[in-house]
Amino acid sequence: MRSILEIAIPRPLIELLSDLDFEEGALLLGSQEGNLVVIEGVAFTHCVSTPIAFNCVPLPRDDLIGVFHKHVSASKRDFAIAKLWKAYLVSEGGVVKGYSYGRPVRVRVI
Repeated sequence: MRSILEIAIPRPLIELLSDLDFEEGALLLGSQEGNLVVIEGVAFTHCVSTPIAFNCVPLPRDDLIGVFHKHVSASKRDFAIAKLWKAYLVSEGGVVKGYSYGRPVRVRVI
């Protein structure tokens, strides 16, 4: 498994995700090309947030590569969730940060 160094996401998808309310999120669909994850689409599904979990019921998809959350301020729980995903994007106070399995990575808007 190659280490991810960067997540690329098209500007129209970032704009769509920025319209979400705080504490909302989306599933990220995409692919990996070398050390780059390319986000190619988003999917919205019903999710329930509890104090110890974030439960979503996504359809099984080969291109499900990560999640996006929008927050005023990311919590310890968010960073715990980030460790589970190849691509984890969090909008914190309007700034999008990227993580791959919990490690910070560069986010490039294309």
